[in-house]
Amino acid sequence: MMKRFIRLCSLLVLTFLAFPFLLKAQNAGCDLVLVYTGDDSVRIEAQFYTPAGVTFRLQAIYVTLTYDSTVFSAFNRTIMNHRFAASNFTSDSDPFLNVTDNPRWAGYGEYDASFNGINFPANLRRTLCTFTFRPKAPGPGNTSFTIYGNVVAPAFSGYWITTSFDNQPFTPANELINVDWPVEFVSFSAVQQGRAVSLKWVTASETGNYGFFVERRLAGNDEWSTVDFVPGRGNSRTDQQYLFVDKSLARDGRYEYRLRQQDVDGSVMYSTVAAVNYRTDESSFSLEQNYPNPLSGMQGATVLRYSLAERSRVSLVVTNTLGQMVAQLADYTQSAGTWSSQWTPAGLPSGTYVATLTAVSESSGAVSRAAVTMAVTR
Repeated sequence: MMKRFIRLCSLLVLTFLAFPFLLKAQNAGCDLVLVYTGDDSVRIEAQFYTPAGVTFRLQAIYVTLTYDSTVFSAFNRTIMNHRFAASNFTSDSDPFLNVTDNPRWAGYGEYDASFNGINFPANLRRTLCTFTFRPKAPGPGNTSFTIYGNVVAPAFSGYWITTSFDNQPFTPANELINVDWPVEFVSFSAVQQGRAVSLKWVTASETGNYGFFVERRLAGNDEWSTVDFVPGRGNSRTDQQYLFVDKSLARDGRYEYRLRQQDVDGSVMYSTVAAVNYRTDESSFSLEQNYPNPLSGMQGATVLRYSLAERSRVSLVVTNTLGQMVAQLADYTQSAGTWSSQWTPAGLPSGTYVATLTAVSESSGAVSRAAVTMAVTR
């Protein structure tokens, strides 16, 4: 990157010497704008804007971002969406511009190898690129991102115009200080209860949490629709539990739910997807996934919910991965309808367990069987 800087500066010096009457333009600015924060990534846009009443031909532009390497990692596609690629500018970006110090640097850059430049109108704002960093641990967290080397020399940030051989520093250059990524989800589940679906979720901590938009779609569809909004708890460092009951389902099907969590500053993140097989006729045979799952062996019981199509002799057992029975939760005759049972894995080691429901019809002798896997942690 520095070699290209030197070549670029040398050619621009010759341009300036050939045309000494050319004047230096008023400086433009650069803003770092936070567009997404979540446990999976933090995304930042570098936005370039020109002063009112000033136009110039842009020759090259660079933004070097500093980040805390103890908190984030860069990767090959850290820097994306180059603004001037369509104008035949050459990319000079390097996500690993500095891999030894802390803070480390990730450098975005584009330049016109033909030295023709492109016109940049006055009073215009454009997104240059998107920086994406991966958190090394789940949120919440707090950090800062700054623009490095925003000086004439040695320049790692700034821009060149065709009428000057000097780097033009961004003035102003607005950075991101004390950035929070807010909510750490512990669990999110969806379970049918009667003619409704019950959504439950837990957060371990929250920072500036405005609330949750509950979104739903039929499995296989691309589009999500917003069902309702649940206010958040603002700021918290303890577990917060939430419950929402969706009573607006009109037909059977497999439904998927997710939470679009929004901060008070407008930034958003998404939960994992929870799915449920919804039936308006609950008399069909089924065994639903236990809740909570995974279950901490120190937290008590988990609930298994099942439905019977007709009066049946019911057996509900829990086995380990070796097929050994560790608990029998039901062994009796029950009428058609929806039932539930609790299981407490006290004294059992962490691992995977299987709950198996067997129903033998009292009238026909037909056998129905279903099973779910359950995870126990310590």
